[in-house]
Amino acid sequence: MTLGRCTLIAALTAALVLAAAQTAGADGSSNASLAGEELLVQDVTLTTIDCDASRVSTVSYSASGLATGPYPGPFTVAGTVTIQPQTQPGPRPGTVAGPLASLSETFTIDSATGTVTGTKSLPVTGPGSGDLGSCQTVTGFDSGPVTNASGTVVDVFSQPVYTATITDASGTTSVTGDASLSFTELNLQGTCGLLACDFRQAAFDQFFQTSAPVQCDDDTNGQGDEGVCDEN
Repeated sequence: MTLGRCTLIAALTAALVLAAAQTAGADGSSNASLAGEELLVQDVTLTTIDCDASRVSTVSYSASGLATGPYPGPFTVAGTVTIQPQTQPGPRPGTVAGPLASLSETFTIDSATGTVTGTKSLPVTGPGSGDLGSCQTVTGFDSGPVTNASGTVVDVFSQPVYTATITDASGTTSVTGDASLSFTELNLQGTCGLLACDFRQAAFDQFFQTSAPVQCDDDTNGQGDEGVCDEN
């Protein structure tokens, strides 16, 4: 093979690679995704506990820890849920539960891979079967090592939707998707064995199940077809 032919083949190969790269980014899409991200910590802080099974109850919460997944690093969340009257059996013996009436949350992930900020809420269609809350003051309650206890028991489960802004090396992208959320706190005073004891158990978990670029339209061409909302 002659030097001239080698040079021609190399030039053609380089041109094809460049064309492929230009085509891949031509639609303004981004590979930024929160699918598989998890915010898990064995604690949660309940800043408001206003619970009455006969009416709407309110629980405000916050949590912080280390996220895992595509954007690992420190996270913080803060939110509020309201629970409709609790007339269903609860997740623990002796408790009751009701559908969530609302959910509002903000979250931040500060990762070396990128920064994520976003919000969560119930779907626009309203709460589903997986959106439940249990919040009550108990007496004579048994759980784990504690018996005949009094205090508060809170369990919340939800399948919210989220919208987030991801800023990383590829730019800034807005994404949306489905998530799961659960948190719990038992704050009890009772008997452990033969001795009086204080017993607290708490946990928080969120998992991002799906992630897709937000479809947006700034109507710059009057046709409403601008497509993916990507600020790169």
